[in-house]
Amino acid sequence: MKTTTLKLLAIATCLPILSAASLPVANAQTPQQNTRNRYPQELVNNYTRTCLANSVDSGLTERQAQILCNCTLREFQNRYTLEQFSEIMQQARGGAIPQAVTEIGLSCAEELIN
Repeated sequence: MKTTTLKLLAIATCLPILSAASLPVANAQTPQQNTRNRYPQELVNNYTRTCLANSVDSGLTERQAQILCNCTLREFQNRYTLEQFSEIMQQARGGAIPQAVTEIGLSCAEELIN
């Protein structure tokens, strides 16, 4: 895939994930990464599950999806408290593309490229 396409895909993949990230999930066990802010395990599990599904549906390989999802979750937890993340989710649900999503999407797209 071209670099620009991967970057746009990374951003576009984040939006539906944010909209669904607060929904409960079954017993998936996604390990918490070393991050500054730890989100509840249920949210982490749901984010990861939704991210992987959306990323693969958007054309990424499973390996690329794993890289993107791990990166975006790590970056959100490093940069934003749970309260701030909730505000970002609200903005995304309203149809806006929050600056945080763009920044993290671009940053994580770089991991896909490298």
